Amino acid sequence: MPEIITLSFSQVANQLTTHFNNFQEDRLFKNPENLNNFTHIIPKSTYNNSKTISNLYPRSILYDYSNGTGALDPHVYFEKQNSNNKYTLEGISNFEKIQITPQISLNSYQEAINDNSELEISNIDNERTDYWSDFTRLTYNPSNVLKHPQYNYNPESNDGIDKNLLSNKFKNHQLGIDSFHNIEIFNNSVDDNIRKLFEESNNVSHMNIVLELDSAWSGICSETIKYTIDEQFNGKGSKIVLWSLQRDSKHLLNNTNFEKLDRIRKFISLNEFNIGGFISLNLDLNLSHIKNKNSLWEKTAFQSIPFDFFNSIKNDDISNLLFQLTDDGQRKFINEIRLSYNDEILNLGCNDIFTNIKQKSNKINHVFSRITVANDGFDKLDNFSDFDSLIKNGTMKNFTQNLKSNYSFNYIDTLPSEFKTAKISAASLGITNSIRDSFTDMYDFVSRYCKTDEREEFKDTLDNFRESYTFGFEPSDEENDD
Repeated sequence: MPEIITLSFSQVANQLTTHFNNFQEDRLFKNPENLNNFTHIIPKSTYNNSKTISNLYPRSILYDYSNGTGALDPHVYFEKQNSNNKYTLEGISNFEKIQITPQISLNSYQEAINDNSELEISNIDNERTDYWSDFTRLTYNPSNVLKHPQYNYNPESNDGIDKNLLSNKFKNHQLGIDSFHNIEIFNNSVDDNIRKLFEESNNVSHMNIVLELDSAWSGICSETIKYTIDEQFNGKGSKIVLWSLQRDSKHLLNNTNFEKLDRIRKFISLNEFNIGGFISLNLDLNLSHIKNKNSLWEKTAFQSIPFDFFNSIKNDDISNLLFQLTDDGQRKFINEIRLSYNDEILNLGCNDIFTNIKQKSNKINHVFSRITVANDGFDKLDNFSDFDSLIKNGTMKNFTQNLKSNYSFNYIDTLPSEFKTAKISAASLGITNSIRDSFTDMYDFVSRYCKTDEREEFKDTLDNFRESYTFGFEPSDEENDD
């Protein structure tokens, strides 16, 4: 059965990836005989006479900050004081206490896992879930957790902070590119970690990239993609699917012109490699089901479900579907991500990806394509997929499809308790023309404010982007260009 590899860049991205891997671990635990169905988990065995040691690692590589593993970080984790321990600091005067980061204790969930004891599943809501390690159900290969040695994670602001200069944040795209080339663990990851995952796999169907876009991890990510395509995919990027966790346009209103231009640079840079698709997930979700609006754990819990559905398609893989969804790669930005949640349709996508420079007229968005993955009968999906209405309004029939998932959604104890009674039957990916306005705004912004050598290249690229998302006649094009 084909395998799936996931590269995850930043603490934010790692939380979504951890939710996904927790789903897989739970399915394996409930049905260990079907190990081959869990394509992203690597079985390993070491034989020593009659003893067998088996480790199961997710087929994932996590890129994170120096303290990104939270309480599991060896520099901040302390064993409980043992009164019988004779090796103490009493009576020793010539020592210096060095504290790299504040001490982080294990939460109750982590302690229960260590003690192999039961924990009331409702308790996770009240536990610390600032770090992905706070709610992981499985063990990651230590060599596949790659840390930036110069930046720490601040869970209050969700930023990477320079250890030596606290005012410096890990934001700029070029800073990420420089980090990739200057930090050995990152530039060696393509030849060492990623290559090894491919060698341990029989048939990789595709590779997920999970990225926090509004950070310098975009630079490390783009360089990693570039070299991985050359080394593992024979120069073809269609087997790579990028899931971008990003802020919406309202957040950008308070950004400087430099920061706005940097976001444009990120979109263009990450789409230079002809990847299979760029899926925009909204980090500024405003769902009534999310109790703590600042909790990445809660937000990524919702976003991990479409991710899980589209990585669990029966008899197919997402890279083949994206070829259809994106019209042979003509429209790679996927901005409609929907979830069937009880009797609601939750919109998890980021439709406005750039600042609105001018007021837009209210208009009905055209859907170019939509693919639904369900774990229930298709006859119950008419209202969710809504294909008849789409086709009536101009969507081509061959750009709509219903598919079956290998698994049904089941609540696990690392999810918010909100999910205990949730009925989740389907998720969909789609492409609409609403994103065209964002590309027009980007084009106008570059025309007005970009003074570097990139200006004309950016304008040409953005013009091609917006043309790809044009439906019908857009009379405002010439006016905007003027």
